[in-house]
Amino acid sequence: CWNESLREEASLLYRSNFFFKYDCFYRSQFMKALDTVYNLTLDPRRTWRLRCYPHYFVIGAPKSGTTELYDVMLRHPDIVPAARKEPEFWNDRKFGRIMNPVAFQCHVRDYLDLFDEAAEQIRMRKRSMNGNWVNPAVVGYFISGDHTPDTLFDIGDPGDYPQHPVSLTPWRTNADLLWAANPTSRLVVILRNPIDRALSQYKIHEGASTEGFHQHVIEALEVARDCLRNFHYRYCLYRRDVIPVGIRVGMYAGYLRDWLDVFPREQILVVNFDDFADNETKVTNTIFSHIGIGESIIVYIYKMPANFFDSRAEGIKNRAISNISMLPETCVLLKRYYFEWNKRLAELLGDDSFIWK
Repeated sequence: CWNESLREEASLLYRSNFFFKYDCFYRSQFMKALDTVYNLTLDPRRTWRLRCYPHYFVIGAPKSGTTELYDVMLRHPDIVPAARKEPEFWNDRKFGRIMNPVAFQCHVRDYLDLFDEAAEQIRMRKRSMNGNWVNPAVVGYFISGDHTPDTLFDIGDPGDYPQHPVSLTPWRTNADLLWAANPTSRLVVILRNPIDRALSQYKIHEGASTEGFHQHVIEALEVARDCLRNFHYRYCLYRRDVIPVGIRVGMYAGYLRDWLDVFPREQILVVNFDDFADNETKVTNTIFSHIGIGESIIVYIYKMPANFFDSRAEGIKNRAISNISMLPETCVLLKRYYFEWNKRLAELLGDDSFIWK
C-alpha cells in the first residue's frame, strides 16, 4: 500500500474507469467506494488516499474449488475483499484494451480502483488499532487479493495486441507481468485431476451429455496431438484458437514451469484439490500461513456454524463426485493423454499425488 494525493474531486475519481463505464456490477461497487472516498475529502486534513495492490493471487485453476476457497478465505478477519472476486485484468485486459474497438481502454489504475474500498477498510482498521492517522508505508496487518483463476494459463491472444511481439511462443506471460508489478507477491494454485476438471467445465458450458463430451474429447485430443507434433508445446498452451480450453487448462505442468521460471518456489503454493476436499481446515490454514497471516482459524470460528467445515468439505466432495460421469472409453482417452503431463507435474513439484492415479 502507498500514499497517493487526491488530485480530483471525489465525484470524478472513477468517471473514466473501464469497469465503471462498461460493467453494471462494478458500477454498483464503485458507487460504494465513491461514497467512502468522498467522505475522506470532507476532512481538510486529508489530501491523500491509501492505494493498495493485491498482496496475494489465487491464480488457478478454474473448476478446481477456487470459489469455495474464496468464500472461506474471506472469513478470515485479516483479509479484506476487493470489489469483485475475479477482476480478470491480467489475462483479458492487461494490454490496455479488451477488444476492438480501441475505445475499450483499461489501465493499471483502473485495476487498482477495484481495491479502493479495501484500501480504505485497511486504513480504518489500522487506525482503530492505535487511534491515529496511519503512515501508509507501514500498513501490513490487513491484506487483499486477486482471485482470478484464469491468470494461471490465459495470457490473451498475443496477435490481438500490438504491444506484444508476434511470435510462435509468447515472449512474456502473466508470471512476468505480476513479477514486474510486485516481485514479492504470494501465489496460490489449486489443481484438480484434469479429467474431472475438463468434464466440470464442459458441463457448465455445454451441458451434461456423456456422448457429447466423448465426441468433444475425441476432437480436442486430435487437435492437441496435431499441434504438439508440429509446434513448440508453449505455442499450443497459450493460443486460444488451437486446443479447446477445457482440455488445454489441464496441461498444468507447462503453465507452472513458466511461473516457476519467474517466481521463487517458496512464493508459489500449489494445492491438490483432493487435499482441499478432504481437509479444508488444514489446507486453508496452510494457505493463510503462506500469504503471511495467522494460520489459526480459531479467531474467527465463532462466526461459523459448528459443522461449517465438515459440511463444506462434504459439499465439495459431492459436487466433485457428481461431475465424474463420463463414458469409460472417454476416461481412458483422457488418462492416456494427461498421463505424461501429470507425470511432469509431479516431477516438477516433487509430489506424486499430482499423478492422480
